[in-house]
Amino acid sequence: MEDKKDILESLAGVAQLKHDNVIKDDAIENIAQYYCDSMTDENINDILGDYNTHLVTLVGFSEVGKSTFVASLYHEFMCTGEIDGYKFIDSDTYVGFERRAYIRNESLKTSKRNSRTTMMEGQFLTLTLSKDDILNKLIISDRAGETYKNSYTSNLSQVKQDKGLINSHHIIFFIDSSSVNNEDDYNDFCDDFQLLLSRMASAGVLNIPKVYDIIYNKIDLIQTDEVKELFSKQSLDFENRMKNDYGINISNRFEIISNDMKDQGLKDVFKYIVNTLNSHTNCQYEESNWVQTLLNE
Repeated sequence: MEDKKDILESLAGVAQLKHDNVIKDDAIENIAQYYCDSMTDENINDILGDYNTHLVTLVGFSEVGKSTFVASLYHEFMCTGEIDGYKFIDSDTYVGFERRAYIRNESLKTSKRNSRTTMMEGQFLTLTLSKDDILNKLIISDRAGETYKNSYTSNLSQVKQDKGLINSHHIIFFIDSSSVNNEDDYNDFCDDFQLLLSRMASAGVLNIPKVYDIIYNKIDLIQTDEVKELFSKQSLDFENRMKNDYGINISNRFEIISNDMKDQGLKDVFKYIVNTLNSHTNCQYEESNWVQTLLNE
């Protein structure tokens, strides 16, 4: 049992690194992935095939619950076998999902989270789904929040190198509601997020037509009428800033608890995401061509 726990912790990145002092950059770059691990720009091409494909890119800072959300989506498929008629067939990234599921389960046991998605991990996770005898491949980009908050806000060149973000036709902004329901925290959060959007705009991310949605997570933290009113006011202000400053029009807004499998808001998002496979457009067909070509440039 202890050996199994060690393996799970190793997969989740919880185990202590047994290196002296500093890990060299080239050593980090050469870390081998596990079979069926989450994928990078370099190897996502290898698994596409002739599928009806849709890429959903989650954008948000660290500790907002992106990976917990992904783990809950995977959990739902593993427990029920389907979501809204889309039956689970396979995944190319079982280890990537299992790592996120392990971290989610550990975080539920303690108020302090000891591990999360790291910047070294691949960001692409896949689900092969079937509906009406048609095979579909849902690709989810779950990049580490530190990348968005630290690397992308300070280094424009790194944003320009993110082909997935630039060419994605569907971005879901993932927001911790506690950043919006407190006036002091909200101002700092807005400054940081506006800087990220500025970098994205400069890198050409906003030039390609996209569907923009927004998810407010940890909605259970909004309890009193006063806090609810403040959240309503400031979340609307936040979305208006995105529209007025960067031309980002939010198509769908969701309020969820990403670690509560009984949460209706969470179930609504799951249904919405799988049904994006049914709203296939010419832009999304080009998206598949992008995955097969641009990532190899």
